[in-house]
Amino acid sequence: MRANASKPTTLGAVSLGEKFVCRTVEMFGPEFANIRKLPFEGQMLTVVGFKPRYVNQVVVQDQHGYQCLLPLHMVEKALGLKA
Repeated sequence: MRANASKPTTLGAVSLGEKFVCRTVEMFGPEFANIRKLPFEGQMLTVVGFKPRYVNQVVVQDQHGYQCLLPLHMVEKALGLKA
């Protein structure tokens, strides 16, 4: 890995620092209404990084500092719903 490699600040329509509330049914669709919710359901998540080589490309963080990866299209959808 290059020492001076710049990290992307946007990926698709998602930028670092954007925030959204995680709502499983809105992000994944109504077929997920009756299954187990994500551990951060209803919490404000912040986009803190990108992993372009992974399937789940967007790194999000909750208010407690826990991070996880989500697919780009789901984060884009969640950000579009908040408008």
